[in-house]
Parts: sequence; structure tokens; C-alpha cells
Amino acid sequence: MAILGYHVNCYIKESPRGIYIYIMSKNRKSILSVMLLIIILLAILVGLSAYEGLYPFGNKLWIRADSYTQYSIFYKYLRQQLVHNGTLFYSFKLGLGGSFFTIMGYYLMSPLSFLVVLFKDSQIMLFMTILIISKIVLSGITFYLFINKRIKLDYVYRLGLSIAYALMSFNIIYAFNVMWLDSIILIPIALMGVDHLINKGKIWLLTGTLTLLFISNFYMAYMAGIGIFIYFLVELIVLQNRVKWKSGIKFLISVILSFGLSAWLILPINYALKSGPKIPLQVGFLQRKQSIWIALSDLFSHNTQLFDGANIYCGILMLVAVIAFYFIPKIKIRIKVIVSALEICFLISYIYEYPYVMWHGFQQPTGYGFRFSFLISLMMILITGFVINIGLENVLKPLVYAVLLCSIILLTLYKKQVIDNGILIINSVMLGLLTLMILIGYIFYKNIGINIIKWLTLALIMTDSIQNMHFVISQLDSLPGYVATEKNWKENDSQNLKTALSYLKQDRTFYRTVVTPNAMLNQGMYNNFNGFSWFNTFGYQQLATTLSQFGYSTTLGNKSLAYQEGNTIVDSLLGLKYRIALMNDSMTSIGYQKVFNSGNYEVYQNKNALPIAIINDNLTINQPLEGNELQRQLLFFNKNKRSAIIRTIDNPNFTVHNVKIEQKNNGIQLSPYGKNAYIEYRIDMPANSELLTKIAVIDGVNSYGKLDFKTNQIIRNNYPNFHNEGVLSLYKSSNHKSNAFVKMRLKGNVNIAESPKFILLNGDALTENIEKLRKEAPKVIKKSENSIELQVNAKHKEPVFFSIPFDKSWKATVNGKSVLLEDNHGFMQVPVESGKSSIKLRYIPKGIKEGFLITSVTALMLILFGIKQQLEKRVSRE
Repeated sequence: MAILGYHVNCYIKESPRGIYIYIMSKNRKSILSVMLLIIILLAILVGLSAYEGLYPFGNKLWIRADSYTQYSIFYKYLRQQLVHNGTLFYSFKLGLGGSFFTIMGYYLMSPLSFLVVLFKDSQIMLFMTILIISKIVLSGITFYLFINKRIKLDYVYRLGLSIAYALMSFNIIYAFNVMWLDSIILIPIALMGVDHLINKGKIWLLTGTLTLLFISNFYMAYMAGIGIFIYFLVELIVLQNRVKWKSGIKFLISVILSFGLSAWLILPINYALKSGPKIPLQVGFLQRKQSIWIALSDLFSHNTQLFDGANIYCGILMLVAVIAFYFIPKIKIRIKVIVSALEICFLISYIYEYPYVMWHGFQQPTGYGFRFSFLISLMMILITGFVINIGLENVLKPLVYAVLLCSIILLTLYKKQVIDNGILIINSVMLGLLTLMILIGYIFYKNIGINIIKWLTLALIMTDSIQNMHFVISQLDSLPGYVATEKNWKENDSQNLKTALSYLKQDRTFYRTVVTPNAMLNQGMYNNFNGFSWFNTFGYQQLATTLSQFGYSTTLGNKSLAYQEGNTIVDSLLGLKYRIALMNDSMTSIGYQKVFNSGNYEVYQNKNALPIAIINDNLTINQPLEGNELQRQLLFFNKNKRSAIIRTIDNPNFTVHNVKIEQKNNGIQLSPYGKNAYIEYRIDMPANSELLTKIAVIDGVNSYGKLDFKTNQIIRNNYPNFHNEGVLSLYKSSNHKSNAFVKMRLKGNVNIAESPKFILLNGDALTENIEKLRKEAPKVIKKSENSIELQVNAKHKEPVFFSIPFDKSWKATVNGKSVLLEDNHGFMQVPVESGKSSIKLRYIPKGIKEGFLITSVTALMLILFGIKQQLEKRVSRE
């Protein structure tokens, strides 16, 4: 080999053609290796998809939870806007209205996202499946390119480590958070950029990659950026002969340039994030989060804490190699100290709350903890490559020591009952296979063992990755809310529903619509209508809080809002004009009349629905929302008129059957005994009235789903529950008096705050007050997704109230003069003087102008600098 190398080197020096042949042969080999990597990864991903019954081989989907309820819908809407040249700034399809630009900035700005235009609306599931698999494969490719430059390894080892990186637990578990995967793809290229900066003084690769990181997903870019900076510092410490301060300045310049090039997106998103309520960080510096034993258990496969623990498993070989690293004499003490310091930092971030939240932008993440764990996996894989590079003969004994220590840790965790039998067995099997591989290497490494061991290493990594993937998918399938199916997706896109929505298009006024049951919180975007419910990171939290106090559901927190059918008053105030319900879903809301049928769907029109803006001098800014949910809804009406609209029924007649009622310190406990346990109420109903109730449980989800309500008209099972814990509509009387019989059946112990309250809503009084507001309401002259023009004739100085979420990105003019929008409990409000006024509203994301200016200046500077460099090169040649 040495002689061959000598001849090649001589030939290269003497013949330019030899240089070309050598480089081309080397590139061809690299290309073939990458192609082989793609084939292996696709074979594993597609094969496992077929085995697990994942789409398109089965009904289950790669996308789950948020990916199903949010991202898939956002992609569908993005496609529609791109294909039909719609606006990307704002949308009334997003709940009561919301910024689509910020949604794009967090979820959809991966360059691959825009390939959605190549697919039909009905193929969104196919697109997202291809997107997830493509990103996993791309992460393997970029890691291969990085390690090919960074560590001198045989291509088989490079393949193995790249497969381990692509199929690490983090990628498979969070594949449904598809926007996070871009950072996994880009971080190896960024590390190449760091090496390029240190070795050649060039910043272009790092700058470009950081820019893509910031744009693709700014949130994960924050964590990836910390990892890149750590890598840069470690490289400077290791390479002591370098001029460190020059590299440091260039690194800083690269970061600044990257921010400048992505400022058009980062600034508006930053403003959007800051617009929400400020939640103080209540974490002590040394407050414990997890025990060290739980941390050690996360090092192994089959970790059942998918969303509570750190998903760092990337293969048993990587874990053993990290331990063996410290037993290898050839590795300098200084290197070991640096690596151990990094590992201690990660361990502290795991065990203590404050460093943990620091990784997450000094905010507690909502579910899905330890989002920085991909950096730990990356470090483990790099250490493994470093260990392999030292040579088989130098690492066999250290590997044996590491296997023994790893076995001791595993047995200790089992003895302490931190892990169960399943985890012990599968990891013991993988350790056994690794031990067998080490034994083969020890026996044969002087002869053919080196070739055998590299292929065995590849086989071990692939086997380990496949078994871990199978476990992760099985575990996700067992979690409530994490199994999404293509069938369910198609049901939300049925032809009958499309026909019902098409019927509404003949209405040229502004109106809002809701489809019940509320299968998707972002249903307006999914089905392309002005909706009501929403669920996304940038949900208007103040408005959600207000609507929760009015009786709507925010079970998933204040970044969500679910429609509740018992809020007839606010339905009308917020312009909810149409409800599309299944035929077996009886309508008990006052003011709704059936106007159309489409298969199993019925369309109901709310005659009391108001326009998008009304004159409001009743609900004032900062006014306390006192009373119960329905009493708060009356705050929009004149004080003297409110008592006629609703009336609480005191001491209704009821009978008890097989129910034990006990008064507790903090409420009432209802306990069923025997069969058919229920409490039945008899309510005398005046003409044209609606019967409502609200059950307030005091132990949250423990009492969810344990009550069924049945009346003469409706059946409402499993109340309260997620997305249906607000006001409940039970009965509607017609033009004559009637009796409502309400049977509350118990299916388990329920703890409630007080005895059920029943409230009567007077339909005639409601209509009278609604008509008064309608008569004085401004007239909408023109409306688009991001602009509104109205005319109003005010009797005196009073505010115009908009049923639109308050957002500082809206700009208002009254008679051509700019006015400051007011925040009225999360809604927008514009003050006007008496007389006729013209109001114009326009939405432009706050910060986008400044962001584009910064980006333009940065790009211009780079262009001028590039021209200067080219001119200098030309002069130097001459």
C-alpha cells in the first residue's frame, strides 16, 4: 500500500492529468458511498414502514399528535395560498383570525416545505410522509459528508456512523415534529463550516448554513447554535497553534451576517413571541429535575419515557465507545478533560432545572422535554468515530472494559428498579452481540479481522437502529392521542362536508363557521372557511383566556381554543353564522335554523350572528370579568337589559337513583353504586328558551368522561372531557312551554365544586339586544385576508369593537388619520368620534419592514465585498 501510495503521489506531482484522474476516482467513490447510504436508509425506513403498517403500506401515519392536528393543516393551507396567489401574512381561516406569517416562520420555512405545491390537497399525507423520510435520509447524507472530511475512516465505518446519526432516537421519536429535523440536517454542514473557518479562514459555508438554520426553524437553531459554538471552542482549544482571536472574530462576523440575512423572518417572529403574556421563570438555580439514575437509564435503548426523558440513544456501540474513550492510553489527557467537561455540562443540564430551561430559551417547554438531546447523540457518534480511528489493535481491551462497566450500570439500574425486564434483556442482547464482535476482532484482527470487524460493525449498527425504531414506533402507537390514521384524515375531508361548505359560498357577507363534532382545532384552515377554533404556538393567549372565561375550552392551554356549543350568546357576538353538524347531533341552540342538508351533514344558520365589528361601550378595557361564564357574556349588553336574557333555576326538582352524594371539604363527591346510577332533573321551560348547564370538576382529568347527559332532545356522553368542559346546551323549547327532563348518568366517582346549576336563556330577549347592536354596527365596505374597510355612524364618542384578536401588527386609520388600536380583553378596538367615520385596517407583520431593510443591507454588503475580492484577484493576476 505504501509503494502504491508513493507511485500515486509521484504521478500526481508530474502530471496534471494524473491529478484529475485521482480526484475524479476519489469523488466517484464518495458518490457511490453516499448512494449506498441512501439505499440502506431508504430500505430500512420503507421496510419498517411496511412492517409497522405505516402509510402508504397501512392506515397508520408517520405524522402524529401536533403534526396531525397542526402541521399537516398548515401545509395544506400553504399549498392553497401558493397555488392561488393568496396572502401569506394573515388569515381569518386561522381561528378568529391570526398571523399566518409567524406560523410559516416557525413551522413551514424549510426549503423542502415549498415542494408541497407539487402535490394535490388530497395528497398532503403522502407529501408529509415523503418529507419526513427525506429529511431523515438527508441528515445521514450531511453527516457522512462531514465525517468524511473530519475523520479518516474506512467508508464502511462512515456508513455505519451516518446510519446511527440518521436513525438516532431523537429523529425517530420526533419525526412528527418535522420542522425540527432541518437542524439535524444542517448542523453537520455547520460543523464543516467551522472547520473551514479555522483551517482556511473562510466564513462563507458557516454563514450560509447558519442563515438556513435561522430561517428553517429559529427555535431549534438556538440549540444547534449553542452546539456549534461549543464545537468551535473545543476546536480552538485542541488546536493550540492557531491564532485564536482571528478565528473568534470571524466566527462572530459569520453569526452577525447570518442574523442579518435572516432578519426579515427573525424580527417579526420575535415580535410575535413577545406579544404574548410574560410568564416569569420560577426555577431555582440548583432546583433538581431528575435523578442521576434516571439520566443513566436514558443512555440505553427501550426508554419508555419518550417525552419526559432525554432521547439520546443512538446505538449500544456509541455508548460503549464513549466509555472506552477514557481507557485508551493513546488519547491525550487534555482531550479527555475537554470531553468529560462537556459530558458533565450535559449531565448538569439533565439533573438541574435552571441549565435545562437555559437550553430551551429560558422557557419551560410545553411537553417534549430535553429538546437539545440530539447534541448529546451527535457528540457520542463523533467520539465513536474518534475511537475507531485510533485503530482496532489499540481499542479492543478498552472496549472490553467498557462493556463490563456498561453491564454493571445496566444491572445496577435494574436492581434499583429504574429499568424493567424488557430494557435489561434487549440491552443485554445488544451488549452480547457487541462482545461477540470484539471477540472476533481480537482473534482475527492481525489477518482478516479488520475487514470482518468493519462489516460486523455496520451490521450491528443497522440491527440496533432497526430494533430501536421498532420499539419507538410501538411505544408511540400505545400512547393516547399519538395514533393518527389516513382514514380519519379523509373523514375530515369528506365530499358531503365539501358540499355543505360550498352551499355557504352564496353568502357574500363576512361570517364565521364551525363544524361539529370539533375533530380538528384548526378546521377553518383545513376546510378553507373563516373558522373559530385554533391550536398553534402563536395562538393569541390573552384572547384564549377571555374566551375560556366566557365558556369555551382551552384544555390544551392558552395556545388553543376549542368551540363549545353552549355559548349561544357569544356565538352571535363573534359572528358565528353557520354550524355544520352531523345529522345525529341535535341542535339545541337558540337562533339556529336548519337551511341545508348534505348527506350526513346538516347546515344551521344563526339568525343572531353579528358582523365583524359592532359599537361597544359596555365591555370596557380592563373591566373585570365577574360572575359565571354566561354572566360574563352579558357584559356586551346594556346593564339594564341583562337580567332579562338569562335566569338561574334555583332548586330544580330531581330524583336520585343509585348515587351516593357526599359533601366534601372542597366540594361534592358523586359515587355510583349498583347499575344504572343517575340523577334526573325536571325543568319547566318557558317558550323560546334554551337550557344550559356547566359542571365544574375539582380534580381535573380524574373526573373527565364519567358523566353522560340525556334529555328529551339530545345525548351528550363523556362530559366533561378534553375540548368539551365548558357550557353545555341541553334543550331548546319552541313557541310554547314544555318540560325538559335531564338525566345525568354516572360512570364513576365524580368530584364537583357545587351542585349542577341550570340556566335558562331567553331567546326573545337575546334577539332584541342583538338587533340593537346590529342596527348600530359599522358597515363593511371591503375586506380581504389582511385588510378591512368600514363605515360607521356613531351617536357619540365610542369605540368600535372588532371580533378579531388584538395584534399590534394591525394598523388603523380613521378618516385617513392613524389611530392607536386598543386591546379590549384580547380583542381589537378602535376609538371613533361622533358622526360618520371611515375606518381602514391593514395587517403587516410587525418588524418585517425593519427585517427586510437589515437583510437587504447585509446582502448588499456581501455583494460589494464579493465584487471587491474578485477585482483584487484580477489585479493580482495581472
